[in-house]
Amino acid sequence: EEEIERKDDDDVAIEYFDRALQCDSLFVEAYFSRGVAYESKGDRRRALDDFNHALAIDPTFLPAADGVNRCK
Repeated sequence: EEEIERKDDDDVAIEYFDRALQCDSLFVEAYFSRGVAYESKGDRRRALDDFNHALAIDPTFLPAADGVNRCK
């Protein structure tokens, strides 16, 4: 049951960050955080895409670089 609850939380987080990015497409932390949620769900491809997008906006954002390294 805890795993199902966690997946629901991740889905809610992804929707939240989707909305945030609709308002501000350069919101680095939203790309990173959505990537963390995708990573938590086991979707490494989408996580990697979001981490890379965050780095494209801000190459010095080290948490995103760490995320890329985790997903490789």
